[in-house]
Amino acid sequence: MNPEVLIATVLEDRTPKKDNTYPIKLRITYRRKQRYFSTGISLDKNEFIKIMNGNPKGKLKEMRLYLNSFEQKAIDVIDAIKEFSFNEFRNIFSGEKEKKNDVFYLFENYVASLLKEDRIKTASSYNSASRSIKKFRGNKKLSLNDITPELLKQFEKQMLNQGSSITTVGIYLRSLRTIMNIAMSEGIISQVDYPFGRYKYQIPSSKNIKKAFPISVVQRIFEYKTVTPEEEKAKDFWIFSYLCNGINMKDIALLKNKNINSTEKKIQFIRSKTEKTSRLNLKPISVFITTDIQKIIKKWRTNDKTPEAFVFPVLKENMNAIDQTRKIEQFIRTTNRYLKRIGKKFELEIKFTSYTARHSYATIMKRSGAPALFISDSLGHSSLKTTENYFDSFEDESMEKYASHLTNFKTAESK
Repeated sequence: MNPEVLIATVLEDRTPKKDNTYPIKLRITYRRKQRYFSTGISLDKNEFIKIMNGNPKGKLKEMRLYLNSFEQKAIDVIDAIKEFSFNEFRNIFSGEKEKKNDVFYLFENYVASLLKEDRIKTASSYNSASRSIKKFRGNKKLSLNDITPELLKQFEKQMLNQGSSITTVGIYLRSLRTIMNIAMSEGIISQVDYPFGRYKYQIPSSKNIKKAFPISVVQRIFEYKTVTPEEEKAKDFWIFSYLCNGINMKDIALLKNKNINSTEKKIQFIRSKTEKTSRLNLKPISVFITTDIQKIIKKWRTNDKTPEAFVFPVLKENMNAIDQTRKIEQFIRTTNRYLKRIGKKFELEIKFTSYTARHSYATIMKRSGAPALFISDSLGHSSLKTTENYFDSFEDESMEKYASHLTNFKTAESK
């Protein structure tokens, strides 16, 4: 053992407990500095003397054997440390270092932090990634040091062979990469051991599938005569999303009366996705309230006009985060179900879902000549690269600019 490190089992007799016993602790001395570590045992002074100096019997003998093993564990840890420090000793001795090196333990911690922030869907996604990786490992332990480019390639291959899509593999591995990034930021692993990146392992990405409609299809959607109230509601919310800068269904559900400024004819909101992940310099998205937007609000709005009330009858006040998530998912599923029915009637090449509104907005704005930076800001993106992924391929067109083109059906397709 390192001769500079001294170990002693002592009775911490400064303050007695309620039962007049004192905690027994392991005292580590290194370069005249001392640190104490709890053994979990408390005794009175006479019992402690018997255990340490006499020939204990029965229960006291068992305690003595336990304290001996406690000391031996400390000696083994000290022997294993190349350059002794109290922090290193504490991490290894308490098992924290082993826990922090456990991938699934880190996943659990991160999921717990997401749940505290009410990021239910994100937490669910990380749980799915953890379960998939655990299944791949056959429920064996997985340390950060086990994760190599070779292991990641094996995981990818197995997932694809089992029928998973490239998109799913990418989602799971990006979740794992986040865990690795956290570990690296906390100094648990070094950059040398980091398995992702150029010349190491690169997460696969699927080819961007076309999700944007041309203006001619948007015109058909606007002019479509619905046959059921459910179709009408789905169509209206798709149009609302399209006209409101591609606002997603979750943010539509979360809109409150306070987000609508009738005087300035504006809707202002913070994307829920951005609000949870980027707390600094949050920039609200502003939408000019057109006649079409106003009609949809008037048609589907709730009767409660108080500032904190939701605009549309998707959520109720005082709902917890889990119930909100369930209601929003139900809202999206129902909307997509009836959009799909409309899409079949149109015989569209692109699957008609609520998400096509956002991509169609971005692409048509781009075709109208709107600068990429303007579109990026209106979508609430943090980078132009993200916005570029939204753009469909299109011909060079010369048109009048910006919002007027969103409903300029007559001239929008002209070259």
